[in-house]
Amino acid sequence: MRVVLGVTGGIAAYKAAEIVRQLQDRGVEVQVVMTRHAREFVAPLTFAALSGRKVITEMFAAAEGQPNVDSAIEHIAVAEGIEAVLIAPATANVLAKIAHGIADDFLTTLCLATKAPIIVAPAMNVNMWENAVTQQNVQVLRSRGVKVIDPDEGYLACGMTGAGRLASVEAIVHTIAETLGIRDDLKGETVLVTAGRTDGLTLSRRKMTPATETAKRLGTRTPRYRASPRQVFRDMRSTGQAANHASAGVVRSRSRATKAAARPTATTASGRASGTFHVYSSLRKETNDASCRSGFRSGSG
Repeated sequence: MRVVLGVTGGIAAYKAAEIVRQLQDRGVEVQVVMTRHAREFVAPLTFAALSGRKVITEMFAAAEGQPNVDSAIEHIAVAEGIEAVLIAPATANVLAKIAHGIADDFLTTLCLATKAPIIVAPAMNVNMWENAVTQQNVQVLRSRGVKVIDPDEGYLACGMTGAGRLASVEAIVHTIAETLGIRDDLKGETVLVTAGRTDGLTLSRRKMTPATETAKRLGTRTPRYRASPRQVFRDMRSTGQAANHASAGVVRSRSRATKAAARPTATTASGRASGTFHVYSSLRKETNDASCRSGFRSGSG
């Protein structure tokens, strides 16, 4: 998945670096686009190092570069190859431009050219945020399907207190993840991966999760037992010890049998080998029993 992260000129621009990192942790490829005012707060090299991609800062090639067809339609190519546009922080100026269709730089032009969902996270002074014009622009954006992440309240960089702080990085990343359909189904779950047979491995029973109860109602299969890593290690250790004791007992039994076969038979006081005597007695008893059974079958007693 590939998204565009638009960074505009606000004191909260430095927080966009953490947004890049967390999106990459979720397997999202990030293309950073910076406005001219954003470069007054954070250098493009910062985002280039984090994203591993060139940061787009101009609509066309730089003056020292060689203009070409690719640079002239780059905003179209980027618009067609992304799944979402995230603008964080979004200033009042950028919100007004997008709401009224003004495209005077790469970022605002991209917003007009793409059909991907657009998400904005405003950050500005409390008076600017509460201004009727800004609130009207926000309503226009929402009516057009743009997702607006409301700013948090608190102490602002200007020294005032109120709404206008950039929403938390976690909230922004969660919103973009929902938009892209990225789910955290296994978050908080303990997963055991084995590389062989699991005979004798018993997991302690745990409370059934809502997902398990739902699967049970639907008749689908789902793991019903869950164990902590400590419990799994304890079960595996006890199973391994039992197997070691069993194998050790077999080895000892075989060792005794081998030693008994190799040991010379001891001679009793009567001159008869004790080992030979026991073997002879067993054979004679079996022979007598067989003879008796044969006699009964033949009618002789």
